[in-house]
Amino acid sequence: GQHNLKDLLVELVMTDHFRSSSVSQVSGLQAIELAEVGTGKLLTPEQLNQKLNSVMGFEWSYGRGDALDSVYGLIYGGIDSIGITVRATELTTLMSTVVTTMANETACSITNLDFTRQQEDRFLFPFVELASTPINASVAIRSNIQFLHKQLLGERLELNSTEVDASYALFTEVLNARQSGNKPSAVSSETELCIFENVPNAIQSDPNQTLRTWAVVINYLMRDYHFIHE
Repeated sequence: GQHNLKDLLVELVMTDHFRSSSVSQVSGLQAIELAEVGTGKLLTPEQLNQKLNSVMGFEWSYGRGDALDSVYGLIYGGIDSIGITVRATELTTLMSTVVTTMANETACSITNLDFTRQQEDRFLFPFVELASTPINASVAIRSNIQFLHKQLLGERLELNSTEVDASYALFTEVLNARQSGNKPSAVSSETELCIFENVPNAIQSDPNQTLRTWAVVINYLMRDYHFIHE
């Protein structure tokens, strides 16, 4: 008859309210009304592992098994279809430690691996090189940070937005601290948390301290709500 559920669903999906992704300007009242609109589903271990692969070109693994599925799967809210059959939908304190571990163990490898690629083939750093610093390439660094927010968090930000400013400030503060602290140029997982032994043809010299500074930025973004939720 006239009341067809399939037609109704199609009409709902095609509405502006369903298809909208952002707004340019809202009033205080509208911000309150829209606060709960949208989705924020916690990614499953399998989905988060796939995101690492597709978005960052990296697989977090221990030996032959990927870490998120085979090692941390149940801890991170997964199921075994026997005793645990319902996936976690909210992040717990224990699950948050997995996110911290993931960021700490992979950020330096991800950064190192991406800089070994040709600039046009990179997943994360298409606008900068390891010689790029705030002194000689501040705009390029900002552009790359803007790109990272879009690539990792799905955020489309202006170059001078508050979020880009915050990430740029983090980059400059860490870089200045490393340079003023006379950190060695040799990249080493023995003297600091910078694991890279699983990276083929890894970069092992970082005279400008930028590789490990970018690794801090990647670590920071990987802990963000929008990286582990979709």
